[in-house]
Amino acid sequence: MENKIKSVFTISSKSRPEILKKMTLKLLDKIPKNIIYIFVEPQDYEKYLNFKEEGYNLISIEKNDMKIGYSRKFIQKYFENKNDLVWQIDDNMDSF
Repeated sequence: MENKIKSVFTISSKSRPEILKKMTLKLLDKIPKNIIYIFVEPQDYEKYLNFKEEGYNLISIEKNDMKIGYSRKFIQKYFENKNDLVWQIDDNMDSF
């Protein structure tokens, strides 16, 4: 059986669902939603539920107010034992 590497796109976002929608997700509009993972703090989870309903993966990082480094490490651990190429991108990107 052949191992295939799958690419996933991960976005850490904090209290900026509208910016995420207007910028980064607009930029990724050709990427299938099921390979885009949005990571948010527990206190912000409900603000982002509409993204889950639209088909994106929505993940709580378990702790609040921990800064971007915590979120990025959480993402690394989340995908640690998977055969994935993980792209970590910002929630306010308007171009590549």
